[in-house]
Amino acid sequence: MSGLTTALLLLKQGVAVTLYEATAQEGGLAGSYHSEGFIFDFGPHEFCTNNPALHELLRSVCGDDLLEIEKCTAQYFNGRYVRYPFEIADVLKNVSPLLCVRALFEVGLARLRNLFKKPPDDSFKAWAYSRYGKTLYEMYFGPYTEKVWGIDPTQLDPRTASQRITVDSVWDLIRRTVGYNLFGMEDFERAHSEFRRGFYYVRGGIGMLQTHLRRAVEEHGGRLVFDKRLTGVTRGPAAPPASAGSAAAGDPAVGGPIEALHFEDGSRAEGFDAVVSTIPLPVLIDITLGEAGRALARVNRLPFRAMVFVFLRVDKPKVLDYHWTYYPDLDIPFQRATEFVHFGADMTPPTRTGMTLEIACDKDDATWQRTDEQILDDCLVAMERLDLLTRDEVLGADIVRVPYVYPLQVMNFLEKADALLEGLAEVPNVVSIGRQGLFRYCNMNECMEMAIDVVPRLMAGETSIRCTTTGTWQGAGVIDTPDAVTGGVQTTVQDTVQDTDTPSPR
Repeated sequence: MSGLTTALLLLKQGVAVTLYEATAQEGGLAGSYHSEGFIFDFGPHEFCTNNPALHELLRSVCGDDLLEIEKCTAQYFNGRYVRYPFEIADVLKNVSPLLCVRALFEVGLARLRNLFKKPPDDSFKAWAYSRYGKTLYEMYFGPYTEKVWGIDPTQLDPRTASQRITVDSVWDLIRRTVGYNLFGMEDFERAHSEFRRGFYYVRGGIGMLQTHLRRAVEEHGGRLVFDKRLTGVTRGPAAPPASAGSAAAGDPAVGGPIEALHFEDGSRAEGFDAVVSTIPLPVLIDITLGEAGRALARVNRLPFRAMVFVFLRVDKPKVLDYHWTYYPDLDIPFQRATEFVHFGADMTPPTRTGMTLEIACDKDDATWQRTDEQILDDCLVAMERLDLLTRDEVLGADIVRVPYVYPLQVMNFLEKADALLEGLAEVPNVVSIGRQGLFRYCNMNECMEMAIDVVPRLMAGETSIRCTTTGTWQGAGVIDTPDAVTGGVQTTVQDTVQDTDTPSPR
């Protein structure tokens, strides 16, 4: 999505652009999966924004296929389904009054304690524990966090909590809930806030947004090349190119721009002015900086959390009443279930529904290595135990493994990502954006807004453009480049795919 948006905006400025995609289709994690007449997304992809420029861009590329949907989600809490954002009547119906009193007492005690002694806030657990107390932490925040991230919450950076938990206390939660339910007050200040009544979606699944973007790119003269996995680059010298030629592929010259891209199939691209990358930041560092980059990545290790997606084709009109539901219990293999019949986007055959179950894991761990049959059986056992469906109601299933999904926000992850981005800044004509490219747990609107920020700076001829992992966009990370150096590159981007020694310029 970041790459497609960047390409489209550059093309509208008269710049020649070629996109290289490692897989066989556009979209990445924001794509859709098609199977037997069902369409699935890789988890729920709500598009929330109050940015007029971004809304206009969405409307222009999607037309009548852009839908506005009123959201209905839930948490599976203590054996019951509780709507979120909370509704007072629903909470009173599904949560024990004794539990509510105990949780509120612990929160009040914690806040009183914090008045006299500042909480340590040195980990995710410390942050959540000091604001929500023992009961809520042990029943929800702790198990769900461990389930999603796969490590002890004491090893997670506390900024993970402050970014993902968008209310900093129960009192703040009550205030926002009352404002949301009684006065329709929505929250667009926090990127991951649930206090938004609706979201944008696209008819035919969120992957259709990428299809619309691709069509717009091609209509403006852009070129897309698929199954092109980047494996190396040729770097030029820092000074004006000498007659001896550029460095050999795989042995980048320090301080020099990228002059050629090398792909797994043996082809290469050259003749361009700038490269915008959305591949995982540690991979890009390895490819562009060589051994120096690998050493930098070892010191600033940034792991990714993988995911196994289970796509269920179900022979019943619906399973639950919600767009998606969170499951914190550790004995339930999936942490979130999304049901696409509720999206009203023509994604399921009549009288049937499709579900995506998400199972967070690490690449090559025990979950990743389980057979498709074992993974499906684990999920169906849980679905039957939850009394959601029976095996004979499942028409079929597909299991898809994705290695790069969540940037694992270990201690000091922001500083580590910044160190890699600072190292990358020695390459004057490359800029890294997107969720994987910035090691930022960002949403779709943020990915598109990054492109809105970057394109004018490319057009202005800036070099060594630094994207950061913090920002104040309307739900996105604004690009901050205190170390950017202006001038030096042309204001057009031209790529040449070269399968022989004879270049074919475009």
